[in-house]
Amino acid sequence: MSAANLSIVDEVETALNTGSAEKRLEAVRRVTELFLSSAGVYDSEQIDLFDNVLERLIKTIEIRAIADVSARIALAELSTQLAPVSQAPPSVVRRLARNDEITVAGPVLRESAPFECGRSD
Repeated sequence: MSAANLSIVDEVETALNTGSAEKRLEAVRRVTELFLSSAGVYDSEQIDLFDNVLERLIKTIEIRAIADVSARIALAELSTQLAPVSQAPPSVVRRLARNDEITVAGPVLRESAPFECGRSD
């Protein structure tokens, strides 16, 4: 694992365990950027890993998004980035599609490949 990837792992762990809301938002952005950089070549196990990490981070952000515009904007950006990616992490796409904010749900509902939108959490 490269030093850059290791620092992202450390950043995610810190964000989940003790990080501020801003650290969590930055971790989502960095993990998403890493995923998008090679989305077309990941195997199912790697996609599942991204799915798990992003899902954990999104759960912490969704609670904050109720009262915080920057958290809603971050989720909407994530939705817009992942919507056109055919290998996007499925649990994350489902979670975004179920969001009450149309700016978050809209991109994945419009652009993502059909998927089962049942509750998985």
